[in-house]
Amino acid sequence: MDSPTAQPAAVINESLARRFWPGAEAVGGQIRVTGDTVGPVTVVGVVADVKHSGLAFETPEEIYLPIVQMSEEMLDFFARPMKFVLRTAVAPAGLVKTVQTIAASVDRDQPLFDVQTMEQILSDSVAQPRFRTLLFGMFGALALVLAAVGIYGVLFYSVAQRTQEIGVRMALGAQVRDVLGMVLRQGMALAAAGVLAGVCGALALTRLLASFLFGIKPTDVVTFAGVTALVMGVALAACYFPARRAAKVDPMVALRYE
Repeated sequence: MDSPTAQPAAVINESLARRFWPGAEAVGGQIRVTGDTVGPVTVVGVVADVKHSGLAFETPEEIYLPIVQMSEEMLDFFARPMKFVLRTAVAPAGLVKTVQTIAASVDRDQPLFDVQTMEQILSDSVAQPRFRTLLFGMFGALALVLAAVGIYGVLFYSVAQRTQEIGVRMALGAQVRDVLGMVLRQGMALAAAGVLAGVCGALALTRLLASFLFGIKPTDVVTFAGVTALVMGVALAACYFPARRAAKVDPMVALRYE
């Protein structure tokens, strides 16, 4: 039981434990907190890292001290609004008035305010990154549509300009699959060049995008592979219709085409 006369104790987070006790047991070790602490404090527990400032920030090395063992100087140094976290077996929103009543019965001069559920806190912390991600996603989808329309337009125009050439090829024995493959190869080569340039640009800008990501590395292989496959799939669909049109060219009509 922690008390002012008990042996000074502390709980540290995993980041601090990894720094001072890498690969060893931190519980039972000792650490000095401040210069005015009488002797070092004993580590009695290690808790998981907590992201107090947001998901995008690295977790700092933290130490938790019993308030009853803190000196006046330490209390003044760490003076800030106190926060309580409650785990409930029922919906937490329905317990707000009960908790406020209990707090008031202990000390009416200490108001309990800004009560939030963990879901609300988490939602607020990711609201801005979520909005930016949604905005970038919409721009990305628009860019994908424009790319598909652009590839379709270029290939459609190319097929129209090469109608006589295609007619000559088919008159000389080219099969439908040969013409289809030729147009598809041309379109997919353009798409592959664009995807390669886009991937290189994305890799160069990963440092700027790192703050928008959580749980995913900026150079995540699965993400890059998925986006590449998606873009190439859209390009293939955009190439198909001009290729099918080219494969249906009548050699006699094509030879008279001007």
